[in-house]
Amino acid sequence: MRSLARFRVVLLLVAARRTGVSCAARRAALFRAFWLLVPALRA
Repeated sequence: MRSLARFRVVLLLVAARRTGVSCAARRAALFRAFWLLVPALRA
C-alpha cells in the first residue's frame, strides 16, 4: 500500500514537470498544505 502511494507521488511529480513550472509549484504548495493538515487532523 505504501509503495502504491509512492508510485502515485512519482506520477504527480512527472505530470507536474510535464505540464509546467507554475503547475508544479501549485502542486508543491498543495502537497505541503496536505502534510500540514495531516497532524492537525490526527490531533
